[in-house]
Amino acid sequence: KRLSLAREEVARGKAGVGQFSFIADLKKVIRQEGIGIGDGGLTDISSAARLGLIYKFQTESAAEFARWKIAQDSDARNNFPAREFIRVEDRRIPRNWAVRWDAAFAPFEGATRAASGRMVALVNHPGWTSLSRFGTPWPPFDFGSGMGVESVDRSDALQLGLLQADDIPASAEIDFNKNLSASVDDIPQKFRDKLSTWFGDQVEFKND
Repeated sequence: KRLSLAREEVARGKAGVGQFSFIADLKKVIRQEGIGIGDGGLTDISSAARLGLIYKFQTESAAEFARWKIAQDSDARNNFPAREFIRVEDRRIPRNWAVRWDAAFAPFEGATRAASGRMVALVNHPGWTSLSRFGTPWPPFDFGSGMGVESVDRSDALQLGLLQADDIPASAEIDFNKNLSASVDDIPQKFRDKLSTWFGDQVEFKND
């Protein structure tokens, strides 16, 4: 549907928002607002590398959130009660996810140990949130991790001993922006004023 909508917009002469237009638009805002230009690396908010990371992370997170929401359907939880943590992209120096997995899912009720050769857990196991750097039970679980999830059907989950024959994982409900936050240390007064104008009483400043 997303692709179909994009085609319709292009046919009407309206360009869709992609990574390159997102970067160009944000660079324009950064120049207009007078935000300092850094060294061009990932910590530089004006760099294409940083803006590209933001675009990729947000779009991937939104898509995975949608998949997670679909998995909360009662039929989905019955037929695919678990998920497997797998590598979906190669990395030159991969992180030690086995250690992080075991730390997040211990004492392993409803989850396998990494040493078993597979990292599988019930779809709404609290370990998924613990595994994530961002406190969410859906990918991405860290910046540039290259890791994702794959649905595991009931017969496989039963064979792995993750649940009993009549068990169905409980549903869960989480707001997409539950853990949304940003650091604003040492923010100039003019930007504090802008934040107060934009967000009203949702913004409170304490010290710096």
